[in-house]
Amino acid sequence: AARFTPFSFLSLGGVASLRRAPNDADADDVRSVRGEIGLRVRDVWLTGGVVALDSVHVTPPIVFDSTFVSNDEGRTRALFGGVRGRVWRAIHADVFAFRWEREGSYRPQLQVRSEVYVRTRWLKKFPSGQFGALISVRHDYRDGISFPTSTGPTIARSSHELNSLLEIRLVDAVLFWRQRYTIGQRTNEFVPGYSVPRQTTLYGVRWDFWN
Repeated sequence: AARFTPFSFLSLGGVASLRRAPNDADADDVRSVRGEIGLRVRDVWLTGGVVALDSVHVTPPIVFDSTFVSNDEGRTRALFGGVRGRVWRAIHADVFAFRWEREGSYRPQLQVRSEVYVRTRWLKKFPSGQFGALISVRHDYRDGISFPTSTGPTIARSSHELNSLLEIRLVDAVLFWRQRYTIGQRTNEFVPGYSVPRQTTLYGVRWDFWN
């Protein structure tokens, strides 16, 4: 892996890897490369790149269903892009999209995560830095996923989810409240036959301390 930053507003990166399979394994070696370029506009980074994989042997998640079968997908590649940084004052954005050139087994062809959040420490009122607040709204989209079985493929439908998060930090304690909603009339299934609750709530306190 290597990263080159010739200017404060430009970043270039690349990764090449080789994963070798044991001699007695029913799989081939996997070579992959990833290239990325980033351009900063004020406090926002715009990034994009490509991922390329050689022959991929997909291991089935039989813990969910014993009828799932493996698949050899051959050479494939994907494009990705994102926007991340401070948009205005305490308002930040984080958007990332990843799209494979064709539909594969056990993975969505397109995934998009979009988040807008406000992060502040309100230093004018709390110069000691012992206060902090985070308010976030995030939308997650995922294409349908094909699960090949011994009797033919089954499909987990595409999904839309909306997540909200509120965090308030007081010294070493963080009060948090998180909500997740399913958008649309149907429940989400990340694996066929396993429905996700339409709405979940998580709240509590995280506290770091030492003696």
